[in-house]
Amino acid sequence: MKKQSFKLAWEQLNPQQKEAVAAIEGPVMVVAGPGTGKTQILTMRIANILQKTDTTPDAIIALTFTENAAANMRARLAAIIGPAAYRVWIGTFHGFCNDILATYPEYFEDMLGRRSASDVERIQVVQDALMRVDVPLLKPFAQPLFHSATIAQAIAQIKREGVSPKNFLRIVGAAKKEYDEVPDRYHQTGRYAGQLKGVYAQEEKSIEKNMQLQKVYEAYQSGMAERGLYDFEDMILEVAAALHKHTDLLLTIQERFAYCLVDEHQDTNNAQNKILELLTNFSDHPNLFVVGDEKQAIFRFQGASIENFLYFKKLYPSARLIVLTNNYRSNQAVLDASHVVISGRMNRIEDVGIELSNSDVSAPLTAANKGGEIVPVIAVCDSVEAEVSGLVSTVKMHHEQGVPLDQIAVLCRDNRDTALFAAGLKNARIQHRVISKSNSLYDKRVRQLLAVFQAIAEFPADELMADILHFDFFGLSPLDIAKIISYRPAHHSTTIIEKMISADLRRAAGIDDEASLARIGQQMVRWKTMAHNASPVEVFQDIAYASGCMAAALADSNSIDTLANITALFNEIQTVCQQNPGYSLVDVCQYIALLKEYNIPISHTPRATTGGGVVLMTAHGAKGLEFDVVWITQVHDGHWGNRKKKEFLKLPNLIRLDTTRTASGRSDDDERRLLYVAMTRARHALYLSYARQNISTGEQLPSTFLSEIHPAMVRVIEYHKDETISTSGMMPVAPEQKNSIIDREFIRERVATVGLSATAVNNFLECPMKYFYANLLRIPSAKSRAQTYGTAIHAALKDIVDEFATGKKISPAQIDKLFAHHLQRSGLTGADAESYMKKGTTALRGYVKQYGAVLRATTCRTEVKITGAVLTGDAFGESPEQSIPLTGFLDRVDFLDASRVRVVDYKTGSIKTKNEIEGRTKSADGNYLRQLVFYKILIERSGNGWVMDQGRIDFVEPDEKQRYVQY
Repeated sequence: MKKQSFKLAWEQLNPQQKEAVAAIEGPVMVVAGPGTGKTQILTMRIANILQKTDTTPDAIIALTFTENAAANMRARLAAIIGPAAYRVWIGTFHGFCNDILATYPEYFEDMLGRRSASDVERIQVVQDALMRVDVPLLKPFAQPLFHSATIAQAIAQIKREGVSPKNFLRIVGAAKKEYDEVPDRYHQTGRYAGQLKGVYAQEEKSIEKNMQLQKVYEAYQSGMAERGLYDFEDMILEVAAALHKHTDLLLTIQERFAYCLVDEHQDTNNAQNKILELLTNFSDHPNLFVVGDEKQAIFRFQGASIENFLYFKKLYPSARLIVLTNNYRSNQAVLDASHVVISGRMNRIEDVGIELSNSDVSAPLTAANKGGEIVPVIAVCDSVEAEVSGLVSTVKMHHEQGVPLDQIAVLCRDNRDTALFAAGLKNARIQHRVISKSNSLYDKRVRQLLAVFQAIAEFPADELMADILHFDFFGLSPLDIAKIISYRPAHHSTTIIEKMISADLRRAAGIDDEASLARIGQQMVRWKTMAHNASPVEVFQDIAYASGCMAAALADSNSIDTLANITALFNEIQTVCQQNPGYSLVDVCQYIALLKEYNIPISHTPRATTGGGVVLMTAHGAKGLEFDVVWITQVHDGHWGNRKKKEFLKLPNLIRLDTTRTASGRSDDDERRLLYVAMTRARHALYLSYARQNISTGEQLPSTFLSEIHPAMVRVIEYHKDETISTSGMMPVAPEQKNSIIDREFIRERVATVGLSATAVNNFLECPMKYFYANLLRIPSAKSRAQTYGTAIHAALKDIVDEFATGKKISPAQIDKLFAHHLQRSGLTGADAESYMKKGTTALRGYVKQYGAVLRATTCRTEVKITGAVLTGDAFGESPEQSIPLTGFLDRVDFLDASRVRVVDYKTGSIKTKNEIEGRTKSADGNYLRQLVFYKILIERSGNGWVMDQGRIDFVEPDEKQRYVQY
């Protein structure tokens, strides 16, 4: 361990943080407000456990809510303790449960052979369930499937709280019993005497809807099993049920982890809390350390965050509570205004009578960094245009004062709000980026590709063809398009495609550029033929490149985002085809149509927030980030707070506490928390704006949250419309902002994100541009049939070797079954699947027959991911600070002793000689040897304590004499 690093970090902690880090034993709850060093104390506590006890790193588990949070925690831990950080289990709840499912499949027989359902499949299962049960309140007569998406969301919410169909029936029954016992539900006098009062009529109808929802939920679960599917929430439910049922499995997991840490505990749901309870219930005083802040619970439904505090206190009455109140991010003026907003909440922990300790969990935060305070500003704007121009002028002012553009954030309530302010910044020629998981289906190039896809599916489709011919990447003249569409031969009716490929008809129509029109027509015919003989993935790739669409996308000024959107679509098509072998082009088009109908997005992970101008994002997306200047937009009544929400399904209380609903059935708790999170992103300057007038809704009032802030705590500035700023499109628009793949900062970012693999090295040496497109940009590329076969072989070998590792024998029939499973998932169908099935099973049976005894006697791990290795800049003659992460998955690692390992790499295809492998022949490229050398560097730099003593290539297919070769 790097003790000096720990000592230095320890000295920088305040007394409260030191108390949290030093509290190694027993249950501990830390209330960590924004900017109080939450991640630092989590990593420091892990380091302290390893320093003060004989606990090994792999006996510690840290659970987070996002992969990014896990990566950040691991990076910080590595900076303190070095490579041992990679042996600590750090990941999400779902990642943890997925590991248990994969490691102990014998406890999850109901899940065997099932796969995760897509959003579309979940809705389809709901629709099937609706048609199988009698639920008239959930099925409008005219459109019985109208509420499918809403019902799917409700079922997901119920599952997130760990409620089974049987338990949901009990909960709804309890709600009905409580309702039946309410006195005075009927009017006693007047014209409505004897009739149910309106408020109770709605509640009675809501209870009946939930009774019917329970039937759909039960049918949904049966439908998922029948289809061989499970959904995201099932993973946690199944693991919780297995741990509860199988004592031996529970003890195995409990013995594995001596210490458990949980980040963002305020956002855990009942199902996740059940996992925690089972994981630590071996002791009344377990080493469970949770960090959270109920004031920042923006990813839970109402009341759940307070419930978590009650849950923890009830479970561990003697738990230590530590409250962090020193904020190292914001100035005191920002903290004071934020505290007023959050303190206005109707329901706080103290409101429900909880006594965790003498500490005040709602104590105001104190700024650790004094001086230079800027009082928060409430920007009162005449109109929406004035709000935009006020933002623009403020951004310019702060930038002129030396604030980098990427340290200015514009935070919006909803994703759709960002477009308005992005337009204002664009017209003012201010560099900016919208960071949000926007729907890739809305991208221009994606829409064009899908239109061509649809035209091929409905070939010859004159109406669609008339539209797609205008796409710029085809390069056709509008006049030629008009001529070919409007030309009507006298002797017979012809389609547009027929006219395009007929030389006589092109000449008769008076086409100027006959060659281009003929070429595109012939391409359309070829794609239609291809659609009947190749997978939709291959068709998509061919259309994307042969049409010129991909080249046009890469040349666009916003090519970074365009490429990400096209890649997201390609991955979606590839996934749905793998999950549904035999899917045709028509099937894929119908699948895309369902995505659009139910507004299910195809999203991609947005770029990091470093560099690139002013950041526009939602308040939800800003959680965990910080900026010098924050401008929060549209803080008016009904948008931030007092939001009117129509609820077709109002679920009963799924948790043990419900204190957040007002008399009207609406609560602003969640809105307060969200605004509090947004406000506390600001280091120095904070603006909250609203417009008095809106073109569509008329007069607007400020949010009630703003009125709660005392006038002495803020400065009010009025903004009037600046005629030089326009969002209407009537004023001259600035040149389109560059967001190109050739941007130097983007390339640096990609290298740091993607890292360097053995394949990337070989591609770079073959052709730098191949490396750029294939490894850095990762442009869409369908696997060849040989590559698909190779992937299935590798997956089957992993399963086979893992079976040997448990001491089991494996029969030829089992080998065939394993390979068939992976080959089927690959998407190969028809004659290709039959041919590769025979080839693969023959190869695998022979390989196991020859090496099975050795494999059973060898201690090994399969598909080992190596992390933590970097290649520093000094290797390239640059600054040591410039480094590239090295990445790699090793097919198999054989342990020769405690530290020495042999790396085995599987190869399919033709067998090479030793000289070919080492690059000693005229035609050899040396890639195989270079790959093994890379693995040695990767392992040695990872710091995991292994020494790669040997590297070996195993050819999985036999030579012409049926011999299996190793080098």
